[in-house]
Amino acid sequence: MQVDRKVCQIKFDREVANLRRQSDILRGRGCYIIDATFPKVDLLFLPNNFLKAEFPTWIPQGDMLAIGVGQMQLKSVAGQAFGVRVDMEGYDVRAPSVTFRDPRSWELAPYDRLPQGHFRDRVGTMRPVVVEAHPKFSRPFFCMEGILEFHDHLQHTDREWFSSRSGFGLFYIAEMVLTTCCMSCQPRLLLNSPPVPSNSIWVASPNGGM
Repeated sequence: MQVDRKVCQIKFDREVANLRRQSDILRGRGCYIIDATFPKVDLLFLPNNFLKAEFPTWIPQGDMLAIGVGQMQLKSVAGQAFGVRVDMEGYDVRAPSVTFRDPRSWELAPYDRLPQGHFRDRVGTMRPVVVEAHPKFSRPFFCMEGILEFHDHLQHTDREWFSSRSGFGLFYIAEMVLTTCCMSCQPRLLLNSPPVPSNSIWVASPNGGM
């Protein structure tokens, strides 16, 4: 089904206006509108989840050594920035397409440079939403309902876009990328423990580690 391009641009402009009205909220969470020229919108995401380092701690307790786990946030090391391009050609007969971009060149970003986003599904299972290769488009894709790459996937033939498109738009996309790829991603560095002496026991650390 084709849509008149003038009608498509009217819908695009409406979505962009709604996105801009909420730009202060988005910026506060690390999402910036870089460009919005019909039919594409470019967004920059700056995760502010600092690297969490976990390391063994040794605490003398009489003749024993108690081994706990300490934690430290390294605020100089955070998640890597990434870009997202939303292509709204044919919206809303066609679902918006989402591609991940290198923020320096705005070229397509390789999978190993992308955030490992996760989403809790309807049965409570955490599943990855950034998938390495789409069988049709042969590139990494954002596997979430309301996205072209999701509805054009063989595993989701029962989730037709045209019958479920209400409520999906630019702000929804920005919100879902923030939720799944920024807020749910906690970079961690686990430092191995040295050999455990024979006179040692494991105890809970004050912050809840073991």
